[in-house]
Amino acid sequence: MPESKASGTAYTMTRTQREDGDGSPGSDAFGMIGMLLTVVTMFTRSKLMAWVSLVLVLSSIFNSRSSQMDCSRIMTALMFVVMSLVTVYLTPESAPGPVEQFTKYFASFTGATSN
Repeated sequence: MPESKASGTAYTMTRTQREDGDGSPGSDAFGMIGMLLTVVTMFTRSKLMAWVSLVLVLSSIFNSRSSQMDCSRIMTALMFVVMSLVTVYLTPESAPGPVEQFTKYFASFTGATSN
């Protein structure tokens, strides 16, 4: 432990001095995972992934430092989450998703029949 020159006694580091980078150590990881889940949600239309991505993105925003707060980053993350929720809940059930469209397209080349 480094010693304080003024008093000659050891001091402990505060929480903000221990952190590597801005905000809590996991806030950027939560934000990145949340953004990746929103993209996966748009393809798979999984409601659970949409809500998990919302929680991760909000956790990332709330745990970041005020000096790190960037309005464009926050708005981009929130718009991705909103669009994934819209994709999941407001898309008609009869509309095929990208995965179903790809399998139908691939089946047309291989001669296999799809349901």
